Amino acid sequence: MSLKGLVVIFAIGLSFYLGYQLGVSDSKLHSFDNVIKTTSRSHDELSPENLAQSPDNSIQQSSALQQLNQGLGEYDGQTNSAFSSDNEQVINIDNDIVGLFSELISLQQTSTDYKLYGSKIDEIRKRLINNPTEIAIISEHFETLETDSNESYLIVSILQGLPNQQGIEALTSLAVQSLDYSTEKGNQQFLEIVGRTGLSNESITEGLKNIALYGELDSQRLYALDMLMPFQLSQNENQTVREQLTQMQLDTDDQAQANYLFGQTLRFSDSQSRTELALNTLKDDNTDLQRKSIILDFIELGQIDKTQSTKETLLTLAKTKGHPLQQNAVKVLVGSFDINQQEYQELLEFDGVELPVLR
Repeated sequence: MSLKGLVVIFAIGLSFYLGYQLGVSDSKLHSFDNVIKTTSRSHDELSPENLAQSPDNSIQQSSALQQLNQGLGEYDGQTNSAFSSDNEQVINIDNDIVGLFSELISLQQTSTDYKLYGSKIDEIRKRLINNPTEIAIISEHFETLETDSNESYLIVSILQGLPNQQGIEALTSLAVQSLDYSTEKGNQQFLEIVGRTGLSNESITEGLKNIALYGELDSQRLYALDMLMPFQLSQNENQTVREQLTQMQLDTDDQAQANYLFGQTLRFSDSQSRTELALNTLKDDNTDLQRKSIILDFIELGQIDKTQSTKETLLTLAKTKGHPLQQNAVKVLVGSFDINQQEYQELLEFDGVELPVLR
């Protein structure tokens, strides 16, 4: 092909291309212009002047507003539905740990498969580890249970098994919070948690002291005293406790309960008062034998001063032929006091008394 032919073909192609581009640009310009006109017209038609002049425009406006409100209502309904669904999901999550616990209780009551039972406990503990929310939920569930129920014991056991003191911290918080309720149930819940776990800190001690000194129920006051040591109370507080215990002894007709109260009175007495009370009780022939036995236990544990007067009182009891506590007195004498050869020979004179061989 000649050079002239190539030039002609190139020129024809360039013309077609330029014509196409101009056509597209013109089409876009016309389309944009139509959009501007339509928008401008719609704005004019909705202007206050035109709306006031034309009833049809009012009808159109009302219809438009209805459609808008309907659309917003549908959106609001969808939003509320989604929110409700999310809430249900949260509730299900919150209740899930309680549901697992309910399954555990069901297994405990219906199954003898201890392996399955143990795996369920492990599953619950894994859910609670490093999960304060789940711990709070199971703690709230604990508050709904009867204090001495099997379920409450089980929750305490599960929480105690959590690592890194997580369960202990939760139980401590739960115990201290229960005191804020200022109710018998709250106090009992506090006592049960502390009694089962052995929790000990300043807040726990103060809670025990408050119940022991000011509690309305004797049973709760005594339960608190069981978990307190005399040195944790001031001298005046110990005096108050002894007065309360003495009054309780006078108020009860149950001899076993009275003897228990006597033992607590000894425990919260100072050394001198405790020794005097113990010796006077041992010398009283009308004293209940169980109460005297409690005193012998105190002497053997070193809670009564090992004075010469104490030794002589025990020797008198040990030499009382046929006395039910004779052998016990001998045991305490030999185990807790220095016995010389003469005293040893005197004890040998009594039939039925077993003495260790002196070296």
